Amino acid sequence: MANMKNIHDHHDLIKMTYTKSQNHRWMSNEERAAQFAPFAALSGHKEVIAEMEKTSQQQRQLSEDQIKQIDQTLHMIAHQLAVKPLIALTFFEKNTDGKNGQYHSVIARAVKIDMYQQMLVLEDTKKIHFADIDEIEIVE
Repeated sequence: MANMKNIHDHHDLIKMTYTKSQNHRWMSNEERAAQFAPFAALSGHKEVIAEMEKTSQQQRQLSEDQIKQIDQTLHMIAHQLAVKPLIALTFFEKNTDGKNGQYHSVIARAVKIDMYQQMLVLEDTKKIHFADIDEIEIVE
């Protein structure tokens, strides 16, 4: 260990002359700096989040009549599940914060009504809570 060189001693490197590479072209400072720029694995993610924040809204409170209408339609759908009725549905989907969200309208086939969990299951396996349904009607 007597021949161990101090790893912090760079005097030999300081005195070396610069030799231009024959294999690589010269890069500007901007190109060189771009190599060390942070990697954006989710490019556009910040913009999507900002857009969602702009368009998110609070869930509307339904009247008693609207709730009864939805309940009646759900009962009619339950009796027709064997034929997978086509329904038009507007529902509220909460954001990750659980307070705000967005309304979505879809036309899809109902395949199951889970009374225990209070959910409507669509053919694409999307599950919608009864409380999140804003409008619903049977199309065919």
